[in-house]
Amino acid sequence: MAHWKDLRATGGLRNPPTQIRIRNSFAKNEVPKSSGSARRLPSRADRPPAARLVTSQGSLLKFEIAILAEAQLRTGLGRVPENPRPLMGDSTTVGWSELFPLEATPTSGLRASYSDIHDLRRNQLVGNVRKLVDRGFLHVPVKDPPSPRFDAEGFLLLDEGGPPPGYAGEKYLVPKAPTGFTIPYALVESGWLFVLSEAALVMLLFAAQHYDPNSEDGIMMSEQDRIRYHGISTSTYGRAQLLDDLGLLEVTMDPTRAVLDDGTPRDKRHSRPNRIRLLPERLDDDALEVVLDYLEK
Repeated sequence: MAHWKDLRATGGLRNPPTQIRIRNSFAKNEVPKSSGSARRLPSRADRPPAARLVTSQGSLLKFEIAILAEAQLRTGLGRVPENPRPLMGDSTTVGWSELFPLEATPTSGLRASYSDIHDLRRNQLVGNVRKLVDRGFLHVPVKDPPSPRFDAEGFLLLDEGGPPPGYAGEKYLVPKAPTGFTIPYALVESGWLFVLSEAALVMLLFAAQHYDPNSEDGIMMSEQDRIRYHGISTSTYGRAQLLDDLGLLEVTMDPTRAVLDDGTPRDKRHSRPNRIRLLPERLDDDALEVVLDYLEK
C-alpha cells in the first residue's frame, strides 16, 4: 500500500516504528470470563475488543487497527496522538479514504459518478467512526459552532482496551514497551489488513500476542482458555489453517489429532490443541500477490 509506505517518511518521527504496538487488553481478557465455556462463547460484552469488534459484514476491527497504526507513525511513545487527517483526501492531502479504502458500490445498479463514489466512501467512513464512538474506542470533539449532524472529522483515539461497562473510554497513549505485544507494520504496508477477513485477523493477533522470537514452539492453548480469555470461537480458530496456507502462521498438529481414514481423530479424549506460531517475516510478502497465487492453486 503506497500511501502507508509514504507515511513512514512523512510522519515526522526521526525513527519511525517498524512494529505496531498493541496493549494486551485489546486481544485478551485479563481474567477468564465465566460467561464462556468450551461450548459457548462469552457474551459480546465479555469478549476482548479484537473479538468484540468482529461482525459479519463489518470492518470495525480493521479500521481500529489502521487508526492505531497511523497514530503511531507520527506520535512519540507515551504521547497522545492528534488527528489532523481529513476523512477525504485531495490532490495534496492523503485522507482516511486513501489509507482505509472501502468498497463503494451504488445500490441503484446505475453507473456511479465520481461524486457518488466520493459520497459513498465518506458515508462508510462516518459510519465506522460513529460505531467506534458508540463502543467507546473513539471520541469526536465538540465543534464550535456545534454541528447539527454527526461530524466525524478530527476523531480521536481512546484506549484500545475499551471502556469498562458504564464508563467512558480513557484517552489513548502510544504504548511504551513492555505493555503489550507487537505486529510488524507490514500488516498494513503489504496490504494484509485489507485482504484478510476480520476472523483471520483475530487469529493473526492471537499468534502475535503469544509470539516468542526465541522459541520455535508456538502457542498451544486449551479450547476453554481460548474462548474465555480471547473470545475466539471454533469457527474463528479454524482460520489458522488458512493463514498457514498463506504462509503467515505455522500450524503444527499434535500427533494424537491425526485422523483415521474415516476422518475422525485417533484419540478424541486425549488429543491436544494445535500449536500456532506467527511467521512475522512473511508479512513482508505482497498480500494481494500471495492471495491470488493461493486462489489459483
